[in-house]
Order: sequence, then C-alpha cells, then structure tokens
Amino acid sequence: MTYYISMVTMNRREVLQRAIEAIQEHTDVDYKLLITDNGSTDGTQDYLRELDEKGVIKAYLLPENIGVSKARNLHWKECIGHPSVRMDDKVIIKTYRWLRIMEESARIAHCLVAVTPPELDGLWRIADINYTAEYDSWTCGACMFIPAEV
Repeated sequence: MTYYISMVTMNRREVLQRAIEAIQEHTDVDYKLLITDNGSTDGTQDYLRELDEKGVIKAYLLPENIGVSKARNLHWKECIGHPSVRMDDKVIIKTYRWLRIMEESARIAHCLVAVTPPELDGLWRIADINYTAEYDSWTCGACMFIPAEV
C-alpha cells in the first residue's frame, strides 16, 4: 500500500527542506510525496524541481500564487483510493512510524485524524505524534490523515 503525503508551499525553502528530511527519516512505509509550489521566488521551485527529477517527490510548480485551497486540490485525484495526509509545509515530524500511528488512530476513532503541535494540545490532537511547526502569528501548522475509504 502506498500512502500519499501532500503539501503546498510558497517561499519557505529552508523550512520545507527540513520538513521533507523529517518525513524521509521518520516514515517506514511506501509513500509518495506531492508538493505544490504556489509561485515561490526564493529558490524553492529550483529545489523542488531537483527533487522531482531525482524521483524523491512529485512537484507541481505554479507560475503564480493561486491560493492554498486551489493548490491543495491539485492533489485530490491522485490521492483517491489511497490513505493520505494533508500536511502544512512547516510541519517537522519527530515520531518514527508516524503514518502508521495516524492510520491506527483513524481506524480506532472511525474518523479523519488531525494533529496540532504539542504546545497547542487540544481537541484536534488525537494521534500521539510529536512534531514542531515553524509558525507565524496566525497559523500553527497541522497535518490530517485521510483513510483510503474516504
């Protein structure tokens, strides 16, 4: 089974690189990483193009910002029938086997599973996944697991 992990980014090359490295380090299942760049001008597109050419990710490189919702929707068709995660580009996973933990939490809870950083522990935090998020004053960074059946 292949898990699909999707994120949208714009002008966050350094934090995105840390996020991708953390996914690589802490993921123990077959996965496909889909990343849409929303018109970056800081070298992010060059970085993603290089990873795409190496087969590390599938990059969608947009010439301009179309908004995060439209950019996320570019991944939906590809994810149908696969367990998937919608993840903010600033999420730095720190828990090994995190995808299996989220999937098991979704199975037990019979629902989608979303997590927020520990410092914002609350109703969203169902799965015990440790991560940090490089966040600004108005966003916190989260990830949501969507079972294949949804």
